[in-house]
Amino acid sequence: MGFFGRREEPAPLAERFAEQVIVMDGPIRDALLSQGFPKNDCPELVSVDRPEIIADTHRAFVDAGAEIVRANTFGASAPALSRFNLATRMREINTAAVKAARIAGAKHVFGVIGPTGLATAPYGDVPFDDVFAALRDQVEAMADAGIDGILIENVVDLQEARAAILAALETTNVPVACTFSFGRDGRTAVSGTDPLTCAVAAAGMGISHIGAGCCIDPAHMAQVLDLMGHASALPLICQVDAGARQDVAVEQVHAYITAGAGIIGTCCGSSPAVTRALAERVAGQVPPARRRSRATLLAGRTVTVPIHPESGAVAIGERISATNDRQLADYIRSGNTAAVVEEAQKQVEAGADVLDINVAMDDVDEAKLLVDVVQAIQARLDVPLSINTTSPRSLEKALRVYCGKALVNFISAKESSIARMLPVVRKYGAAAIGLILDDGGLPGTVFDKIDMTRRLLDACTNAGIPGNDILIDCLVVSADENQEQVREALEAVRQVSKKMDLNTTLRISSVSHALPNRTALNRTFLAMGLMAGLDSAIVDPTEPGVRETFEAANVLLGRDKGAALYKQRYSG
Repeated sequence: MGFFGRREEPAPLAERFAEQVIVMDGPIRDALLSQGFPKNDCPELVSVDRPEIIADTHRAFVDAGAEIVRANTFGASAPALSRFNLATRMREINTAAVKAARIAGAKHVFGVIGPTGLATAPYGDVPFDDVFAALRDQVEAMADAGIDGILIENVVDLQEARAAILAALETTNVPVACTFSFGRDGRTAVSGTDPLTCAVAAAGMGISHIGAGCCIDPAHMAQVLDLMGHASALPLICQVDAGARQDVAVEQVHAYITAGAGIIGTCCGSSPAVTRALAERVAGQVPPARRRSRATLLAGRTVTVPIHPESGAVAIGERISATNDRQLADYIRSGNTAAVVEEAQKQVEAGADVLDINVAMDDVDEAKLLVDVVQAIQARLDVPLSINTTSPRSLEKALRVYCGKALVNFISAKESSIARMLPVVRKYGAAAIGLILDDGGLPGTVFDKIDMTRRLLDACTNAGIPGNDILIDCLVVSADENQEQVREALEAVRQVSKKMDLNTTLRISSVSHALPNRTALNRTFLAMGLMAGLDSAIVDPTEPGVRETFEAANVLLGRDKGAALYKQRYSG
């Protein structure tokens, strides 16, 4: 499977997703309950004890027009089965479930992964890798039984969804879809994540479909899908909670397809009759082509931060740096994450939208320190993080446990960076800062910077990373060293933004290195950069005037529509 563990063989079913809307089946559990199956018993065990009942249930949905049938494995991970003292029979139960679906004559059998019931770190006490291992074991059992795809279904914890996605993609080469369940407050029950943030965090990880399932009123499903569709150009999937509103679910099918749904199924309260009505409605329908937005979207557990010319310029706080702060380095080295979290909190209060994390020091295990710091900050704060490292091993470890969609600081046009860093960025669906620097050093002219930007963008595209997931850093040097390069950097920002339609960033404090009164230079250069088209900037948000410069520029450049945020902050 290679160093990063993902098999790259194509999955035949994936080719059909663009050709037609596909109907998925309805719920197994409802059918069992209607036949008098005890509510508190394990429904997954029926696949072993009475496989003919499961096969007959699947066959009813197949006869009604379902092309995809979900095996009876929703609660068949070892942690979920442990509620019934059945964890040791995990493989047997998953194998029997897939076999029963096959007997029913389904065109495509999807193995299903439901919630484990574990509380995943950093918000719970179960290590991420333990949750991953349990789900990997289930995926291996389903894969060995011969599934055509995997559905990670009705997820209520974003971090568990990430563990399940990685388990599926590192173990199989079949399409992997993921649906989330949202409550009346519009958020998942465990992680408290909204639909857009769920989609931002999961869509870039290599799955085939992202979408929503249980607990959503069918009249509101299209709206939820539309929100999730803003995260990517990925096809959507919906499992409509029909219940007592089966007529509404059927009537809304075209709205679901218009919103981007390529797979449509049902969950609680549904029946083969509803599946038949859905199949009749979607016959001959083709999923709409979906376009990718220019916006670079970053996410924590419960919040999404857009970086885009039409939204406010984003402040990336730079103060958590073992390289530039000796006292903070001592805290990090000694494992005093509380002090690091305190520094993070100060930056957020000062206006930072994203926090850059740099723990690189000599004679330390950078990977371990990054994991510790990332988890400590995420346990307390919801802002997205920027992982600042040149080590692919450290990056892999940090992104693996990061809950959301992180920014990687940085990749460059150097061959070694492209070869070693891009696969990690791609695997975890992260965004990255693209540093305009190659093995020949810093490009001297605007033309050279643009040429290198194109080469770096081509490398990212070839690695499967879309252009909107790259923030181009045109690199500024100290005005004390080369004043002409300062002007060149600003002009490069202008051209990258306006002519190449790419989002941009700069480390503002570089311009004042070795000069007196750095605050004045930083603040002025920030304003000049924002005028040139900067969409984000790496800054010390606690420095006097920085927050005010961002806020004023957002008004004057039309990023703060109607000066709404400015008025809210400064109007008594």
